Amino acid sequence: MIGQGGMASVYLATQESFGRHVALKVMAQHLVQDESFAKRFLREAKMVARLSHQSIVPVFDVGAIGNYHYIAMEHLSGGDLKQKMRAGLSLFDSIDITKAIAAGLHYAGSKGLVHRDIKPENILFREDGSPVISDFGIARNMDSKTNMTMTGAVIGTPHYMSPEQAEGLEVDPRCDLYSLGIIVYEMLTGHVPFTGDSAVAIGIKHITEDPELLPQDVAGFQRFIDQALAKSPDDRFQSGEEFIRALEDIEFNLSDAGGSTVVMSATDVRKSSKGTTSAARRSRQTGRSRTSAARSVVYRRSRDEAKKREKRIRFLLGGSAALVFGVAVALWQADVFVPGPDIPELPERPVDPALERKYKALLTQADQAILEKRYFKPVNENAQYYLTTLLALSPQNAEGRKAISRLFSVYLEESKAALAVSNLEGAFEYLNQASQISFYINDQALLANYTEHHKNLVSLRQKALISKEKEKVIADLLVQAKAAFDDGALTAPSERNAYDLYQQVLLEDPDNQVAQAGIVQIAERFLAMAKDKVSEKEFGLAKVFVAAAVHVKSDLPAITEVQALVETKEEEEARRVLEAENDKVAEREQARLAREAELKRQREQINGWLSQAKAATEAGRFTKPADNSAIYYYEKVLAQEPANIAALQGKEKVGLSILQNANELIQRGKYEDAERLIVEAREVVSSNIEVSRTIRLLEEARGQAKLNAWLAAAEKAIRSNRLSSPEKNNALFYYDQVLAIDPNNIEAQRGRENVGMRYIELSKNAIDKKQFKEASRFLDVARNITRSEVEIATTERMLSDARVKYELDGLLSKGEQALSRGRLSRPEGDNALAYFTEALSIAPNNARAQKGLSAIADKYRVFINSAVKRNEFKKAQEYMESLKLVQADSPDIITLQSEIADKKAKYDNEQARLAKIRAEQQAREKALEEKRLAEARKKQAEQIAKLMSEAGSLEATGRNDSRNRRLAEIYATVLKSGANAKASSGLNNTSQYEADKARAALRSRNLNEAEKHISAIAKYHSNFADLDSLQRELAQAKSKGAQISQLLTEAQKLIDLRYETPGAFANNAEPRSRLSNAYRTIDEARRMDARNPQVDLTLKRLEEKYTVIISMLMREDKFDDAQSFINDTRGYNWSGDRAVDNLSQQLVILKEEAAKRSVPKALGGF
Repeated sequence: MIGQGGMASVYLATQESFGRHVALKVMAQHLVQDESFAKRFLREAKMVARLSHQSIVPVFDVGAIGNYHYIAMEHLSGGDLKQKMRAGLSLFDSIDITKAIAAGLHYAGSKGLVHRDIKPENILFREDGSPVISDFGIARNMDSKTNMTMTGAVIGTPHYMSPEQAEGLEVDPRCDLYSLGIIVYEMLTGHVPFTGDSAVAIGIKHITEDPELLPQDVAGFQRFIDQALAKSPDDRFQSGEEFIRALEDIEFNLSDAGGSTVVMSATDVRKSSKGTTSAARRSRQTGRSRTSAARSVVYRRSRDEAKKREKRIRFLLGGSAALVFGVAVALWQADVFVPGPDIPELPERPVDPALERKYKALLTQADQAILEKRYFKPVNENAQYYLTTLLALSPQNAEGRKAISRLFSVYLEESKAALAVSNLEGAFEYLNQASQISFYINDQALLANYTEHHKNLVSLRQKALISKEKEKVIADLLVQAKAAFDDGALTAPSERNAYDLYQQVLLEDPDNQVAQAGIVQIAERFLAMAKDKVSEKEFGLAKVFVAAAVHVKSDLPAITEVQALVETKEEEEARRVLEAENDKVAEREQARLAREAELKRQREQINGWLSQAKAATEAGRFTKPADNSAIYYYEKVLAQEPANIAALQGKEKVGLSILQNANELIQRGKYEDAERLIVEAREVVSSNIEVSRTIRLLEEARGQAKLNAWLAAAEKAIRSNRLSSPEKNNALFYYDQVLAIDPNNIEAQRGRENVGMRYIELSKNAIDKKQFKEASRFLDVARNITRSEVEIATTERMLSDARVKYELDGLLSKGEQALSRGRLSRPEGDNALAYFTEALSIAPNNARAQKGLSAIADKYRVFINSAVKRNEFKKAQEYMESLKLVQADSPDIITLQSEIADKKAKYDNEQARLAKIRAEQQAREKALEEKRLAEARKKQAEQIAKLMSEAGSLEATGRNDSRNRRLAEIYATVLKSGANAKASSGLNNTSQYEADKARAALRSRNLNEAEKHISAIAKYHSNFADLDSLQRELAQAKSKGAQISQLLTEAQKLIDLRYETPGAFANNAEPRSRLSNAYRTIDEARRMDARNPQVDLTLKRLEEKYTVIISMLMREDKFDDAQSFINDTRGYNWSGDRAVDNLSQQLVILKEEAAKRSVPKALGGF
């Protein structure tokens, strides 16, 4: 015995006709007597026998021997999915298994079959590892009119059943996909999503609860799980094909994760059996919630490329989890490749002598090509081609490494030689070839030489390009500056003036003589204007023009001369004015002395400020503090004397010092501080060119720092094996960022090539491990990165050859396995003949395949002879047709075919004779059977007549409950024998009687009586038109009655509470509130059923309670308290006598009497 279940036991047996092992499923003996179970057992066999799919267990035979009902199926010796999950599955094996099962469910669904019990234990494996769906014991044909289970019955395994199964509703193939989704969830988390103390509790959770969110490290599967486990079938995957496509999307996203990771261990399965894992706890602790996108049942059936891209972006996982897809998904996000923290070299393998000869030939060809200067041309006949081909075949070949280093040196020498004769394009051509093979170079000195030369070459090219562009810009600026000068726009307006335009020229070309001469001309023009104003005796304007000249060109020698001229002429004019205004010598002398004293005082004050400014400058107090800085003192001087040369020059010096400090900060990488100083200098220095130069230096430094940061990040990403993912955090991304800004950056070019070569190494490793899908994906990535076409082509050839060999070996192994298990030419696509034939289409002379076909032919000959001996000529002919497929040109086929025909003819003649005998016997038996049936029909007619006679007597006597039910029993019995209009009408009348009685009982609230009448209808007339309506009315009446009863019970409890007259410091608030609540509760019940006698009774008891309390208070002369209770009842709708109203009238009388008693008697008259 190899298995046992509730319906059957499974044995390992041998099918003698084929000489193969089969799984023999034998129905349990205690169920054989139950016809329904026997039917279900045989139905399973018939349903599965109609299916032909590689993922569904095939049925070979079905039948019964004595009391033993059996099904012979393929023996699946590879264990079940639960066992494989315990042992550990690789990532791609897990996905492939799930896709194969989904394909089988899609096929079964297309044939109208629903399995209804998909779980890990029902997914078995062949020896070759292919998964198979088994145990169709509770499967159902959707088109079948016969339901072997009761309506509302729950069939399936609770942990894996769909919500509609749990509710006992009709199911379709989407329920099987839900169960498969549960399996995937179990793989991802190590436990099923719903557990409970009973099957009912679990089923309720399937119907009402959402599964816990996946742990963070597998959150990328959340969309898939949400759709697979949607409560409504309409929100799930609508077919197995949709299910598979969604898995393929995830499989594509996992391409970098590799397939060797164990994704579920035995420990996880043990945790699963306990119901909770640390992963589940982590899921609860994350606090993540389902967004509308995640819970709206995800990428519905129209996923385009943009959606796929979005899913890849949203695949943000990390950490580690020993769950089915968890570890691999985390590796995908961290870009940590399966082989380990470092990209491993290919394992050392013995060198084939033929390959060794090939290596030597390539080396010889490369050496000859170098001698003939065929370094990289012509195509496929150059040194670089020979050496990269050699190293693609043997990456660690020492001689190849040395030779390619020599070629690398040659490229450098040739590039430098081209540069020496100013051939930039030739120099770059050799350098680009060197960059393509730099991946193989380990000599650091050689690489440093290459890097330095590359930098020099790039610098020269950039200078050449910049020079051409600058010449055009400068020429345009000079034309504009000359026009502005001629128009008199020297330093204004701000948007267009000669000075700013010449400054822009000097920013681009600091040594431009035309711009320098233009600056001098502007300063000289201002000095000439100052002289003109001196001659016009407008000394204030003259000083302004001198200050403008200082601003433009502070070191112009003529400035001092003109400034002295202004001062001299101003003093002469002052003396002349004084002499003209006052002829008195004393007054002139006094004015002159006062003027000289004032000038001396101003000069001393200015000199003092200049000394303080100089000291502040030397102390580095350029702009701060605000009242003790160099700028502060220079501004004070210029406020008094705007054209003061020393102040103007000092202020300029301060600005240049600030810019120098900014430059130093830039060199130290303190860009924010440098930017702050530049802002300060802009307010001080007059030379825009110096500020612009510093700004440009800052921008260049920042740009270089960004490039350096990206290069460092790329190196770090490579060390962490984050080659091209996750998005925006991988080596390829960082190198591309650098190259977008600096296309000739040698480090980025080499790094990018390095990434491509690493993917090629990954592809080769995957080829060695026969992981061709991953190898192809790695190669696709490399193809988009590396420029080494030889490496790509070589790896493609390796992949193609390995695939062919692997496919051929796989076909031969599968063929031999199928042959050993007796699957010679069936099932379709999974048989020895198909495998060996396909192998021969790949390798026509393959000896193993030819031997396999001969073995198949020999087996068919044995089968043919065996079938002929058993007179199974149809089967023998089928074997013959199969033999023809194997060896159509075999000379013994015609002889064998003739022997079969002769023996079949003899057998057919004998069978005809026996058939005639059997026909005569059957005719006699048929006549006897017809006679027996006629007698039975006659007896049945007599019984029906007797029953109908009894019914007539009862109808004539008149109906009561017992006679009506006897009538129903008679009519139901008669109708079981066939259609009878009178019985049908009579049964309908009996049901109508019971219905009328039931409704009368419902109106009188006699629910027990009503239930008896309704049960009678259900017993004898289950399809009575009003039965459902009556049952609903009864259920509603019971529900309403229960609610009313509960309300009245609550009210009665409030009424029954003892009332005590409150003391001196208490009041009646609590008992009044309690009785008011009792009334409201009774009134609620009365609104539900106004004629319910229990409501009136309870209301009467409440009124009596009020009467007792009010009477008690009146006796104790507590009239106000009594009045409060009476007032509470003012709005009450009492039924019958209103005793409280009578007490109210009595209370009025008592109050009046009490009032009279309280009036004092007259003491007498006067």
